[in-house]
Amino acid sequence: MSYSNYRPEIDGQRALAVIAVILYHAKINIDGNVLFTGGFIGVDIFFVISGYLITSIILNDLKNNNFSLINFFERRARRLLPVLLLVILFFLPLAWMYYFPSDLKHFSKLARASILFFSNFAIWESGFAYAAKSSLLEPFLHTWSLSVEEQFYIVMPVILLFMFKYLRGQILLIFILGFTFSLILAEYGSRYHPAFNFYMLPTRGWELLAGSILAKLEIDYGRNNRRILTNTMPMLGLILIISSFIFFDEQTRHPSSITLVPVLGIMLIIWFSKPNEALTMILSSKVFVGIGLISYSLYMWHYPIFAFARYLHLVNGTLLNYVLIFSLIFSLSIFSYFLIEKPFRDKSLVPFKKFIITIVTFSSLLITINSIIFLNKEGWFPNRFDTIFSENFVEPWSVVKQNDVICYDRIINNCVFNTKGTSSLLMVGDSQLSTLSKSILKMSLKNNYKLTLLNFTECLYIPNFDQYATNAIRKRICNSNLQKNRTDQIKNDQNSIVIIGGQFPVYLSGKHFITADDIGVNEESKWPNKIVHSDLDINMKWQDGFINGIYDLLEYDINVVLIYPIPELGWNPNRKFMYSDFGAFRKKIDYNKSLTISFDTYIKRSKESFQLLDSIEHPNLYKIYPHELFCNKELNNECMTHENNRLLYFDDDHLSLYGSIRLTELIEKKVKLITENVSRQKN
Repeated sequence: MSYSNYRPEIDGQRALAVIAVILYHAKINIDGNVLFTGGFIGVDIFFVISGYLITSIILNDLKNNNFSLINFFERRARRLLPVLLLVILFFLPLAWMYYFPSDLKHFSKLARASILFFSNFAIWESGFAYAAKSSLLEPFLHTWSLSVEEQFYIVMPVILLFMFKYLRGQILLIFILGFTFSLILAEYGSRYHPAFNFYMLPTRGWELLAGSILAKLEIDYGRNNRRILTNTMPMLGLILIISSFIFFDEQTRHPSSITLVPVLGIMLIIWFSKPNEALTMILSSKVFVGIGLISYSLYMWHYPIFAFARYLHLVNGTLLNYVLIFSLIFSLSIFSYFLIEKPFRDKSLVPFKKFIITIVTFSSLLITINSIIFLNKEGWFPNRFDTIFSENFVEPWSVVKQNDVICYDRIINNCVFNTKGTSSLLMVGDSQLSTLSKSILKMSLKNNYKLTLLNFTECLYIPNFDQYATNAIRKRICNSNLQKNRTDQIKNDQNSIVIIGGQFPVYLSGKHFITADDIGVNEESKWPNKIVHSDLDINMKWQDGFINGIYDLLEYDINVVLIYPIPELGWNPNRKFMYSDFGAFRKKIDYNKSLTISFDTYIKRSKESFQLLDSIEHPNLYKIYPHELFCNKELNNECMTHENNRLLYFDDDHLSLYGSIRLTELIEKKVKLITENVSRQKN
């Protein structure tokens, strides 16, 4: 396909893809049902279209002996970079004004990576899950797909140049082999390495090569002209695509063999579309073509707009609210298309030299600024915010270190402090318990206790059990081996007291607790894990394994302190305090206003957890009830988030350093009671 063979329905297909992606990221909820749960498939449609168009351009230019690698890269840069730089430049001052330090660092990391074409690597390395609640607040998470395409644009012309010169007769075969290998790799990756699989070119390449195969077939043989097929196949393709939008969701293994459904759908539309065919006429209409023309700008603007709106608590889920947000997205997209995209793609308006100087200047400036932000320590320029937030600039589970390495998430060589202490304390739990590490360490040193930290991400103490991701077969690190290491360290300590806790409601319900008050998304956030016995022949619930593990320690004459569930908020108090009616974007916060959750909500959410923990009774077992500290009947039976000018929470379900100090006060009393009882028994 040459430039003269413009196909307006291709722009219509882009419109279909970008609308699906925007609706997916909007998270519109109607009567408890989220629209377009598979709208992320729009990105896959973009990949197929890109593979088709880019391969068509390169092969036609090679065939006509006028292909220039420099000209190709220039066209791609003119197409992609100006709007990308504009969007980053637009949101950088907003991030500076409103983002908390750790969030600002994430912003700068992805902004810089997107300019350098490796944001997919940065996102994967940072552990962002595409469908996770926290990911909805990352303005440049969507640039992963842009980086995949850019990497394809760098690799594909070089490979085609080589093949056209030495393997011209085997190009189609090589495309098919590459498609097959990449699809097999994606199927494997969807099971064993889902994050890498989602973000990387090797497992996305088959979607781009699907378009390349069509381009090669069209150049060699022309497209099909049989009327019965041109009248039916595009509609079949549309059915496959719409079905994917509706029935795919975050639990779908993707990309994988099942992704062939929408990929085949867009291939059918591309291949069989003809000017007088019904679907082609619809996709070629002014509305679809118009949206398709601004689709790149729409894609670049929509995600950061949603992210900032949610971060600032400007999303409330009402129709008017969405109309305003969509209006802003389309307005900025139209602006950037006509004033940035089109002029920069016109060499007569922006000559090569002027283009290079502009792009290099702004790229260097933005890379430098974002590098300075990212490379500075957490809490950079904390005076941007009220002092109530100062303790929440650092993740509380990351502050305790030994040998300059964070104690949290250690598989081996767990941190041990004050090895000659009179009594031995061990902490065993997940990130919720790990937030207590600093205050527990301080308490241990004050009372001359030895302290061992055995906390690991999403890893409750359940001996002989393995934890899996539901969309992967591979075992997670939280498995029976890690649990055995924990048990061995506990039992090897003399006079040990074990503090055990975790986010029990998540493990029991299989869902994170979020509300529309947080990011304007009122939907259940599934916990993507399952816990099974390491011996698959043993059919035992993990709850029984947990109970058995606790009794095993108790019968070993070990004292156990069980921490009952910490009240979960369902929203981030930092952002809600700052960007809701309480703060109204002011630096000075009205501390006298209460920001609470209902105690009844806490009891309902924690009912199963209480039943589980209440079922364990033993003379050596002691229990801590956080709600006795955080929930106050004098506040209309509410659970607090702050005391005067100090926040009790770091985020929606983790205590702040101050909140941890307050809970540690309860633990200290219980530990002192245990040591006194042990001392009396010895005497």
